[in-house]
Amino acid sequence: MNSLVADCTSGSADTAQAVSDTEALSTAMNHVSQPRVTIDNSITHLTAASDAVSTDQTQLTTAQTNLMQADVAPVAAHLSLAETQQTALEDVIAQLESASNSQFSKLQ
Repeated sequence: MNSLVADCTSGSADTAQAVSDTEALSTAMNHVSQPRVTIDNSITHLTAASDAVSTDQTQLTTAQTNLMQADVAPVAAHLSLAETQQTALEDVIAQLESASNSQFSKLQ
């Protein structure tokens, strides 16, 4: 690039030398362009990953806050009720699956 600037600023411009220096500059720029694209793509991927981590962090912080603010007594009561309902449902399923309640036993 310095050679090209010198070609343009000198009083007597050598056209052949200026063309040669321009081609050299163009070749050098092409060599820089491909790694730059790779670096730009990497930066884009890193930014997306960073954004995803930030989103996860926000969601985890919200969940932590909700857990810390939870009133334990109603949560425990709700859990106990859910466990009771699950046990009752399992009992009904066991009765329906028993041999005495099969559809074939009712045909006799």
